[in-house]
Amino acid sequence: MAKKNYTWKLDEDLVSKIQKLAEKEHRSLTNYIEVMFIEKSQSVAVGGKKKIKKKMRHNGRALCRADI
Repeated sequence: MAKKNYTWKLDEDLVSKIQKLAEKEHRSLTNYIEVMFIEKSQSVAVGGKKKIKKKMRHNGRALCRADI
């Protein structure tokens, strides 16, 4: 999937806090924000359906509900 550039205007204090969180995880600021967006988008309903990932076992292999 191709990536698209965006320009955001964020408060300096917010950027400073996010930068510190990124450094704790040894990530760049951009990568940390991208991961935050990905994780949040996976945890909320999109198009009326919420993705539910429930781990289950099948023949000794971990499955997610998405695999079924």
